[in-house]
Amino acid sequence: MAEREFQLRSDAFRNGDYIPSVHSHGSEDRSPPLRWDPPPEESRSLALRVVDIDAPKPPFTHWILFDIPPDVQELREGDPGAGTPGRNDFEFPGWGGPDPPPRHGDHRLVFTLFALDVESLGLAAGARLDELEAAIEGHVLDQAELMGRYRRD
Repeated sequence: MAEREFQLRSDAFRNGDYIPSVHSHGSEDRSPPLRWDPPPEESRSLALRVVDIDAPKPPFTHWILFDIPPDVQELREGDPGAGTPGRNDFEFPGWGGPDPPPRHGDHRLVFTLFALDVESLGLAAGARLDELEAAIEGHVLDQAELMGRYRRD
């Protein structure tokens, strides 16, 4: 029997499609629903990173969540999540939806879920992207990605 691939999905948009405006910073700013397959058996925690790779100064951090228990397999829409929130580039913890400059074209938000071999990254709430990336180095067992687009005309 073939191993099942670790995949990340959303009921709000498909990979490569547009993220509904209800999830944008200029609207209701609700985090999109996310769900994923079970991570590798040896996973001790999960971490989520959401960045805009087309921002004027990329990557722009929209969401960091870490120390997620490995048995959690979804985040509901608007749910702050089971885990510890990091600080986004809007300067607050949790989700901060897309808000690109008007007429700046498509912005790609890359959602990456990391399966980790440690129970805790040892980071404090409010950790930034560079701290998360340094802490997960050498601890990633697998990762799943989902990309959504957003534009403001």
